[in-house]
Amino acid sequence: MKRLLASSIAVVALATSCGIAKDEVAATVNGREVSTSSVLALSKTAMIKQGLQSSGTGLVSQIPGTTGGAAQRLALTYYVVALVFEEDVASRGGKVTSADTSAGEQQVASQEKQGSTFGATERKLMVRLDAAQAAFVRLAKVDSAAVTDAAIKQYFDSHPEEFGVVTCLDGFALPEANRAGAQAKVDAGATAEDVIADSTLTAEPLQQGGGQVCVPKGQIQVPALSALIEDGAIGAWASTVVQGQAGDNVVVFVKPVTRAPASLNDASTVDQIKQTLQQQADTAAQGKIADEQRKLLARAKVEIDPQYGTWDPKGTSSLIAAPLSPKAPASATTIPAVTGLSGQ
Repeated sequence: MKRLLASSIAVVALATSCGIAKDEVAATVNGREVSTSSVLALSKTAMIKQGLQSSGTGLVSQIPGTTGGAAQRLALTYYVVALVFEEDVASRGGKVTSADTSAGEQQVASQEKQGSTFGATERKLMVRLDAAQAAFVRLAKVDSAAVTDAAIKQYFDSHPEEFGVVTCLDGFALPEANRAGAQAKVDAGATAEDVIADSTLTAEPLQQGGGQVCVPKGQIQVPALSALIEDGAIGAWASTVVQGQAGDNVVVFVKPVTRAPASLNDASTVDQIKQTLQQQADTAAQGKIADEQRKLLARAKVEIDPQYGTWDPKGTSSLIAAPLSPKAPASATTIPAVTGLSGQ
């Protein structure tokens, strides 16, 4: 079965100010401590600053070193959430494995490719958080259901409007400069395999491994090619020019072999249904994961130094609510999610 990745946990910080903490402990999770020095150090990193700035929360209104400010509150939230997941994993008798850590590394690497900035401190914490979430999902045993043959048949029978005519065809693609040579060969009775075997034409099959391709009506989005496949004469070769991935012109030759209503004997139809059912199963499983996360956050034993704010797992804007006093100008701003293992 396909294992799903944990969904992200939304974290929101409110820009407000309070006194400077003198204690060494900013928060505890089931007795495990988060030090004020760790929070202060993380709050000064590019990751936190980038999150605040990209969300529209400026840093001007914050007093440097202020414990109630958005930067330190967001930094503390990252540490607390990591501990919450780690403690839950331990309470289930499990541990964060090397496979979980590897998954965390991959998730962070993916974020970096998308433009996120991590220094050594932030990267270590994010890998730790994502690894703990991976372990949480694994131990919670929330997987997407496998797509069965019975489910495929039931879907096919229940949604006839989604399936039309399927055309199965032979074909190949080659550079435009070799079009005349390929046309001469098929006119002389050559098969797609014959053309592909001729190295002077540099032709390639339409799918990896070659063989016939079955295409449901409406699947091809290039009008000229779609017309040849869906309306072309059975047993007759035809060709059209399309734009290749590199921006060059490519000629596609097709010869429709059969054209009939979709059935479960068509691999393309079965694949289409499988994708739909898998997406539905993944969405349902992600919902279960989100429910499990909400329950976890609600039952976690979290204590926050009041100077930073208060733990609010049911809050709609933040897991750590801003201090109530002393009051200062504040604006509620959404901070990018503490990214868990989500894939995509």
